[in-house]
Amino acid sequence: MTSGNLCLINLIMQMTKILKNKKILICTLFLLLLGGVGVAYRYEKEHEMLRVDLKTFQTTGGWGYDVRVDSKTFIHQEYIPAVEGQKRFASEADALKTGQLVVRKLTKGQLPTLSKEEIAVLGVDK
Repeated sequence: MTSGNLCLINLIMQMTKILKNKKILICTLFLLLLGGVGVAYRYEKEHEMLRVDLKTFQTTGGWGYDVRVDSKTFIHQEYIPAVEGQKRFASEADALKTGQLVVRKLTKGQLPTLSKEEIAVLGVDK
C-alpha cells in the first residue's frame, strides 16, 4: 500500500469514528429528551388541580348544599353540620356561606369538617 492509500484509510476510519460518536450523542440526547418529557407529564398529572363546585338546593323545610369535585358529588349536606339534631339551613345564604367554608378547607388541603365554633362564627345556627 502506498502512503496515500494509508492516509485515505486513516481519514475514513476517523470519519467513521466521528460519525459513530455523533450517532451515540444524538441517541443519548434523544433519550434524555424523551425522559424529560415523561417526567414533566407525570409531574403535571400528579399536580393537576381538581375542580371544586358548590351548589345550594332547597329541601323540605330549609336549604342544603352539595360540594362537587370534578363533577361528582363529594358532600351532600342537608343539615347544619356540628349541631345536635337535624336542623336545616334557614336560608340559601346560610347554606352557601357554610358550603364556601367547606370548599375553602378542601382547596387548602384540610379536612372538610366544621366545628360548633365555626358554625357559630358563620351565624347559621340561629
